[in-house]
Amino acid sequence: MRNVAINCNDNGRSKHSAFTLLEIVLAMTILALLAGALYSISTAAIESTKEALIEQFTMRRLEGFLHLTRDALLNLPANGSIYLNTDNASNNNGVPDLYFQNATGLFGFASLAGGTLILSPRAANDKTRSFSILRVPKNIQGSELATLYEGDTWVTLLPKIKRPHWSFFKNGTWSDEWPQGAGRPQLVRLEMEVVGMRSMVEAIFYVPALVKNSFSSFMPIRPPNVTNSNSQSDPKFNKAPAPAGLKMPAR
Repeated sequence: MRNVAINCNDNGRSKHSAFTLLEIVLAMTILALLAGALYSISTAAIESTKEALIEQFTMRRLEGFLHLTRDALLNLPANGSIYLNTDNASNNNGVPDLYFQNATGLFGFASLAGGTLILSPRAANDKTRSFSILRVPKNIQGSELATLYEGDTWVTLLPKIKRPHWSFFKNGTWSDEWPQGAGRPQLVRLEMEVVGMRSMVEAIFYVPALVKNSFSSFMPIRPPNVTNSNSQSDPKFNKAPAPAGLKMPAR
């Protein structure tokens, strides 16, 4: 039989002793803390990236909506008009709709042959609103208009908004009301909250004035410093040229 020699210390214990239970528990605790820290860091990085992407997407969609609205007001036909309509305000919790009457080629729609476009802050189920557009052909009134208004033919332009408010500038003063037949305002202001934006959004749009040409008809004119729809603009302050004496909001 083979003899096996074991080296022992003075107390008779083996020199090759294992880890104690306390040491194992401490090691597992340290590993758990490191894993938790790595998870927290990675989760925070993912959430930060997600928020940045959402904010960037919201910014682009907001810029697109403001460009469409600005171009619609700049290209309003000579026989066209805008006004606030409160007929359906009860359906929107008191928020009126902006009507574009005799609209032609506005918001990407083809000619309506004298029809109307309705820009409405439609209420959503999540207690926000969505700016949506409705195309109303000419001579649609009464029950037909009500059926069309309550239908599903709306085109959503800007979702996730809150507290939209329109105001209109003419003859040196701003007004929160602009009924049908009030004529053309010089400026239109839109204020609202957009979910995902840290501050209130305020945009001011210019409406071209009408001048009489050599053929005894009226046509809208644009000032030379109004940029086209392809130019970059600040979505918070969409600055249009203002009449003399009007102070535009500072950044």
